[in-house]
Amino acid sequence: KQEAISSAPGNTRSNMTSTTTKTPTTTFSNRLLHHCQHEDLPLWTTIPYCATVSICFVLSLYILVPPSVRSLPRDNVRHIKWRMFAVFVFTTISICVYPFIFCSEEETLLNNGGRRMSALRFMGFSSFDAWRDLLILLHVCSLYLGPIVASLLKIHVARTNLVLNGGFVTTTKLRNAPLTIGYTQAARKVVLEPFSNRLSNIQHDPSVCFGIMRDLFVAPFAEEIVFRGLLIPVLLSSHLSPTATSWIAPLFFGTAHIHHAYQRLQSKAESPRIIWLTTLLQFSYTSLFGAYVSHAFLRTGSLIGVTLGHSFCNYWGLPNLGFWSRSGHSELSCLYGYRWIVTVVYVLGISIFWRGFFPGHWSFFPEESFLPSLLFPHGL
Repeated sequence: KQEAISSAPGNTRSNMTSTTTKTPTTTFSNRLLHHCQHEDLPLWTTIPYCATVSICFVLSLYILVPPSVRSLPRDNVRHIKWRMFAVFVFTTISICVYPFIFCSEEETLLNNGGRRMSALRFMGFSSFDAWRDLLILLHVCSLYLGPIVASLLKIHVARTNLVLNGGFVTTTKLRNAPLTIGYTQAARKVVLEPFSNRLSNIQHDPSVCFGIMRDLFVAPFAEEIVFRGLLIPVLLSSHLSPTATSWIAPLFFGTAHIHHAYQRLQSKAESPRIIWLTTLLQFSYTSLFGAYVSHAFLRTGSLIGVTLGHSFCNYWGLPNLGFWSRSGHSELSCLYGYRWIVTVVYVLGISIFWRGFFPGHWSFFPEESFLPSLLFPHGL
């Protein structure tokens, strides 16, 4: 009798209430935070989507930043703040739009027996896992084993050689000094004093602080969200293989850096030939790096891990091969006598990095790729 009463027309108010409470805001929060069955879209729609996201990311740096600010130097504090604001706005909007494009309705999710996974999880937002995320950082560190050892060797050379104020070591012997000054004092001259000077610069020059914030925190995190979190699950949902996805996604990442050539051409401070050659080199480097972090993101599904690796690469930059020059023009010219040792360490680091991609005791990645198994629990 109670069931009959509850289904009577006079008691439809509760049913109407349950249906009317499903507002767009509720639907958005459910898809973003709780339930999202990822749509499988054809490649001819996902490629234009990726291109649009990449183009809009670059355009936001021009549209949302006033022209008077864009004319300022790149390291100007106002310029940095405005670019951070533009990136924040674009990234936030893109994250909010993602569930409406690529997540099925909740009814479809329940009818198909889909997995209860949030859209944020597909985009790589997860809690910090020390083993998973730090392994990616260690894998990147192995690639930079040569530069790291070269930096430590500078301390050894500084025990008997002259150390300049800026932390650079020359091959000029100290005449009126002991043969050795000790590793502690050498480390203070080579590492601690330059670091102290940099901290002093940060306190007196805000542009240094904001530049570090941009290069090591904001830019890596925002770029990983946009070019990994927003693109890779979409390409993978088009039934591209993980390998193809790892090589296609970074092309958008590399192309997004070409706009720097436009800025340099506008300044007319360099010849167009030099600008385009360096732009081609930058495109190649960023695309190769993008392929690596795309692979790491596919295997782990973690934005934290790839952001740590990205920040580490931004800090070290391209390797300095100045240890092969005895002219003294390079910071590492003092290591000319150790050039073969440093070269062997370079090769060793590259070998460890290469071996880390394959399964086994030396692997830096999970045995099963996380993101493909999340999108396709029954296989591609």
